[in-house]
Amino acid sequence: MGFLATGVAGDLTLGNYLKIVSKGAVYNNLSEDSPIWDFIKKKKKGPSEGRELRYLLRSAYGASAAAFVSVDGGAYPTAQQATISEGTANYKDFALTVEVERTLIAKALSDFSRYGEPLAEELRSKSIALSRQLSRACYGDGTGIIGEVQSTSVSGGVLTVTLSTEDTAYGHVGNFELGDKIKCANTDGTDQAPSLTGTYDYLLVTAKSRDNNTVSFTGYTTAGIDGTITAANDIGDGDMFHRYGTTAQDINPTSGITDYGKASEEWAGLESLSEDDGHVVNGITLSGALAGTRRDASGNPIDSQDFQQMMSQVMIAVGQGRYKYSKAMMAWETLDALIESREVDRRFQSVQDNQRGTSSLGYIHGKNTLTFDADEFCRKDRIYVCPEGDVLQFHGSDFEFVKPDGGQKFFLTPNSSADGHKRSIRAYMEGSGCLVSVHSPAIGVIHNFTA
Repeated sequence: MGFLATGVAGDLTLGNYLKIVSKGAVYNNLSEDSPIWDFIKKKKKGPSEGRELRYLLRSAYGASAAAFVSVDGGAYPTAQQATISEGTANYKDFALTVEVERTLIAKALSDFSRYGEPLAEELRSKSIALSRQLSRACYGDGTGIIGEVQSTSVSGGVLTVTLSTEDTAYGHVGNFELGDKIKCANTDGTDQAPSLTGTYDYLLVTAKSRDNNTVSFTGYTTAGIDGTITAANDIGDGDMFHRYGTTAQDINPTSGITDYGKASEEWAGLESLSEDDGHVVNGITLSGALAGTRRDASGNPIDSQDFQQMMSQVMIAVGQGRYKYSKAMMAWETLDALIESREVDRRFQSVQDNQRGTSSLGYIHGKNTLTFDADEFCRKDRIYVCPEGDVLQFHGSDFEFVKPDGGQKFFLTPNSSADGHKRSIRAYMEGSGCLVSVHSPAIGVIHNFTA
């Protein structure tokens, strides 16, 4: 990510710093953190306008109105209109908060070379943190659930959770960020808490293992101190993790989510936009002609046959040559497994990337050459193949300063324990956007495999 060059004039304010970091932050920073954003940033269709985005999808031609007829005075076919479905996607807001010491800003104004870098680092970190959350959401299902509990253990005041890796499980270990605040709830959205000293508030991610699918937490109290977890207590098999500050969802089959595009504060990502099981996303039921194209590997190791059959299914669904396919997004572990497979399966090809001058692994299906891109936010048992063109669309706005009083961008930080303010300054920035698919059958997915 480009930032401030050395030798910047000493009259820069916090506003200048923030604007430099935030200007295009979604489209510059995120592509460095996740290949999915390198792909989606090219799909930006325009700013977010109003509260929602509406779009129309054709799901049937009215086929019975076209037929052979008798040559000796037979009747015309009965009319049948084409079927049109309307989708309605709500724009989702995202924001970041920057807080720095007021004296640091004053010193940076007079001597940027000495004091500017700590300030720049704080701004850069917050921009990247939001970038990573948006990248994660692009693979999500819209529920805001980042992982599902399989089992728990407690040792030395630390709660270690093994996450479920079932094909139908919510989330995965790649969704958890070190140092992030997490909450746990059961399937009807009721908070689940561990046993600790003090009044429980949240879990803090302290470690994670992709190999073992585990995440470790310490427990914090409402006083903001480590409460030393003594037992998992309510947290157990089937419970769901979500980020602190987001709403826990009721996901019971009979009383839960009716539309994944409106399920939480997050937009519905690829996991929901590509479904074929009758999911409702943005008012569109993903079944029949509107369903995504998914290849179930039935729990077997990933191999070239899965790519061949998935891509053939896509060609049948949308027509050969309608779109160009160039990338397959997957987890690093999946890429590692495919590299091993190349030694015994010649259908996986080394693809030359002329821009970077390096070789990468890919698969050739007809006129389409899929280059494999690894992404830590993609599940180990998912591979997503999205076409070039306008199938996957991001409608959103750039970050803007929050100015509640009509012009002021910066605020003294309130003192939570007494009247007055701290000697620090806060600035808030926010943006808005939504991710939609206007042709889900064109999105190919391989799922339920081992890597």
